[in-house]
Amino acid sequence: MLVPKTLLLFFFLFVVFLSGSSTSPLDGKVQEETSNNPIVIIPGCMGSKLEVKLTDHKKKHWWCSSNKDWFLLWINVEIFIPELIECAGDYMQLEWDGKAIQYQQGIDYRLVPGLEGIQYLQPTLWFVEKYFHKMIEEFKNEGYQEGRDLFGLPYDFRMGPNNLTTWFKEVKSYIETAYNINDKKVNVITHSMGGKLFNYFMAQEEITKEWKETYVSKWIPIAPAWGGAFETIEELIWGMNFGDILVKKSKFKPFEISFPMSYYLLPIENVDWADPIIITPQKNYMATLPDYLEMMNALDLPQFSKDLVNTQWKQMNIIDPPMVPTYILYGEKVDTNCQVEYSDYIGSDNYKINTCTGDGTVSAKTVVALCEDWEDDHFVLCEGYKDKEHVSIVEDDEIINRVKELIKIP
Repeated sequence: MLVPKTLLLFFFLFVVFLSGSSTSPLDGKVQEETSNNPIVIIPGCMGSKLEVKLTDHKKKHWWCSSNKDWFLLWINVEIFIPELIECAGDYMQLEWDGKAIQYQQGIDYRLVPGLEGIQYLQPTLWFVEKYFHKMIEEFKNEGYQEGRDLFGLPYDFRMGPNNLTTWFKEVKSYIETAYNINDKKVNVITHSMGGKLFNYFMAQEEITKEWKETYVSKWIPIAPAWGGAFETIEELIWGMNFGDILVKKSKFKPFEISFPMSYYLLPIENVDWADPIIITPQKNYMATLPDYLEMMNALDLPQFSKDLVNTQWKQMNIIDPPMVPTYILYGEKVDTNCQVEYSDYIGSDNYKINTCTGDGTVSAKTVVALCEDWEDDHFVLCEGYKDKEHVSIVEDDEIINRVKELIKIP
C-alpha cells in the first residue's frame, strides 16, 4: 500500500481513484505526433488526489461541515489533525447497502484529473510529499507532453475492481488514444495497487491477445502489490495511523474498513503467502477466505467486512500472465511487516510483529513468486533493488533512470 513516510508534526499522511470522472485529461491538451514512445502512468493506492463536495450532509460533529463547495479531501493536511480527523474520516467513509458500495447522502466526489492528480499528494506542501513528480519531469525534459505522449490515470483508491468498471473503460480508451495519436505502441507504468488493477484489466475477456499485441509495447510494474500487503491486516485489527503520533489508530479504523480496497489488498495464499498471517495459541490464520472470515468474527468486525471480502475474493485472485513484455522493478532488503503473533488471543494487546524482506510495504517473495510463474508464458524480467522503499521508489534516481532505459527498448 502506498504510505508516505515523511510526516509533519501536526498532520498525518494516511496511506495513498473516482470511477467515471467527467473531466478527461485529454481535454484542451496538445495532441500532435511525436517520436517518443507514449507512456500511461497508473498510480498506487492512495496516490490520486480526491476532491469532495458537501450538500446538506449530516455532519458527525458540530465543528464539521454540512455544506461546502469542492475542496481537496485527499490529501489535505489541514483537515488531518486531531480535532478534525473524525470529520475527514466521515467524508471519506463509504456505505454498504448489503449489495453494493454507496456514497453517503450529501457527499459527491471527483478526481483531480491527469498528471496533476498524481504528481503531488498535497499541492500546498509540494516540498513535503511529491509522488510521481520527479519521474514526470524527467519525461518532460526529454520532450514528452501531457495529452500527446504522456498520460496520468488517477482513480478512486478506496474502491476495488467491482467498483471501477468505468475507470477500466477509461484505461482502454487512453491506451488506444495514445497509440492513435503517436502511431506507436504504449508503455504502461504502474505503482503498487495500480499494478494489481492493471493486471486485472489485462485479464478481462475483451482485452484480447490481438488488442495487447496492437496497443501495448511493454508494462513496467514498480513495487507491484499483486500478492496484497500485510498493512491491510493491520487496518482491520487496529486501524492504521501511519506514524501520526497525535491521532490514535482507532480513529482511522471506521473509515478504513469501509473501503473495498482494504479487502482487495489482503494477502492471498496463492502468491507464495504460505506462512500464517496471524498466529495465536488457539489457531494460526492463513491467507485464505475461510480464515479471513473466521478472523473477522474473532475481531468482531461488522457484517459488511465479511461481505466485502466475499465480493472481492475472486478479483483478488486474478493474477494471470499479462502476455506482454513485462519489466518488474521492486524493492527488497527493507524490513516489512508480514505477520502478527499473539501470546494469548487474537485482538489482545499482547503481540509482536514479525517481519520479512520487502520494500517496507510489499513482501519481496510475493513479487518474485509471480516472476517465476509468468516467465514461461511471456517475456518477464524481474529486478530487485536493495533498500528501495515502497513509496519513495518512484522518486528514486536509479529507478527513474532504469525506467527511461526500458521505455526506449523497441
